[in-house]
Amino acid sequence: MASNDAMGFSYNGFNMSNAETSFGLRDGKYFLIMRGAPDLDDMPGAGLFNVDPDATTKAKLARLRSNVCALKKIPSLTPGNDAFLSPSVTCDDGREIVSSLDIAALGKEAEQFIGPPQEIIKSFFDAGEKVAKLDAFVDVKPQAGKLLITVKFANSGLLDIAFKSPATWEGGYNPIAANSYVAVSGKQASFDHTQNPNEQFFIPWFGGSMMVNREDYPDDVVRIPPGQTRYAKFLVYPNDRFKSGRYTIGAILAIREVIAPSGLAGKVEFGSEFSTIEIPTDYPANQKELGEFEAYRRTELFRDIHGIGTIVKESGYYRAFGKNGERDDFPQRLLKGDKYPARQVETQTPNGRTTLGPATIWRWEAYPDARMTAHSEERCPRSGLWVATVPLYGLSEYMTHLLHTTQYAHSVEADERMPTLGLGDREREAQVVWTWIGPLDA
Repeated sequence: MASNDAMGFSYNGFNMSNAETSFGLRDGKYFLIMRGAPDLDDMPGAGLFNVDPDATTKAKLARLRSNVCALKKIPSLTPGNDAFLSPSVTCDDGREIVSSLDIAALGKEAEQFIGPPQEIIKSFFDAGEKVAKLDAFVDVKPQAGKLLITVKFANSGLLDIAFKSPATWEGGYNPIAANSYVAVSGKQASFDHTQNPNEQFFIPWFGGSMMVNREDYPDDVVRIPPGQTRYAKFLVYPNDRFKSGRYTIGAILAIREVIAPSGLAGKVEFGSEFSTIEIPTDYPANQKELGEFEAYRRTELFRDIHGIGTIVKESGYYRAFGKNGERDDFPQRLLKGDKYPARQVETQTPNGRTTLGPATIWRWEAYPDARMTAHSEERCPRSGLWVATVPLYGLSEYMTHLLHTTQYAHSVEADERMPTLGLGDREREAQVVWTWIGPLDA
């Protein structure tokens, strides 16, 4: 075999972490260092492969080397162009090319450096011997108002695999910082974005702060001998509520620090195997869980502000705020397609509602079917602060005074009985309407 037959290529087009998958011919052996292709369902996991390719794939690899050598000019990387192929080849004329080709800058010549590398990688992945292979499988179960995510890591290769424990993973999506994370999604077979939007779920970019079995890895390293498995468990919220049913689920995992084997050391970003699960009840399952989930979602969406006159993209209850942060006590139900209205910011005082000035922005508060009112002695539909109103006609001066003295917000927990005002008349008491003005810590 001629010395110039040795060649190597690194390709970053499979993931957002720029974890480069490498392949080629070295010391007379074909190899693949697969660092993950999370957007391709047919190449899950990450690993090292020794390959004995067929004649067609060998010819594609030789042609790829020839195409690199035929370039009259090697385009250097341009900021903002993310896809590149990095060859390390010796041409027939003795030239050595070790560079990174800016694929976007190649114009019409780009396709010969996109399709063929992907075809070679797929062939090597399917036919190669697994020297080291890390796979992941996920399970999702509702638990205590959240979702328990179990990730099973499996080593189907010949060498030990080790990586930093998920307890150390940052959890936020940041490909520049190469954060480590898990993201899980699922959808039903009947999912349609316009007709059945709640038949899918997404659990975005979580990590160590949500891991519940971190004590299983006291030195913060996960070690998996060949043929064995390890588990990481997380308790998380999804990004939205969803329906019960059968879901096909999968995950994307980014690991910044693979420790062993040495050939796979560094970062990987890969997709899990897909699995099917049953979600027995709608999520959240009851009013208490709904209230807790809405509190989480309010925090997550706090930075999403909506100006007066802009279009509502999601039906729900929204809360108005003034230019100096003044908070309106009374959320307003708005439907998709409405415009966020101009209004005065109001707050509740012992003497009734007080105006604080015009609203300038709106923020999401609750789902459109949330119960925001209740009558005396009913079961409280949601924990928080409640204020009472009652028609004033027919009330004596004393009763009117009594009503005003009860206008302070009452703290009521979900499923407790709503308070009574002690009006002395069941008919009048039945006219009392309690309105939710916010969570207990508002």
